[in-house]
Amino acid sequence: MQDQFESQKNVKAGTYTLLICGALLCVLLFIRWSLPALPPPPVDEGIEVNLGNSDMGLGDDQHFFQDSLPQMISKLMFHQRQQ
Repeated sequence: MQDQFESQKNVKAGTYTLLICGALLCVLLFIRWSLPALPPPPVDEGIEVNLGNSDMGLGDDQHFFQDSLPQMISKLMFHQRQQ
C-alpha cells in the first residue's frame, strides 16, 4: 500500500514539474527580452600634427584647413569615384 502511494505521488509530482517547466519555457520563448539599440559612437576628428615642410621636420608653414574632417573625407571619396 505504501509503495503504491509513493509511486502515485512521484508520478503526480513529475507531472506538475513538467507542466510548470513547459509553461515557463513557452513564456520565455514567446516573450523576449529586447535589447535597446546602441547609439553610434561619436566621430572623433583626431589630432593634427604639424611635422614641418623640410626634410628634418622643421618649418614655420602652418597648413590650416577650413573644412572639417568628415567634409574632407567626403570630397576625397567623390574625387576617387570620378577617377
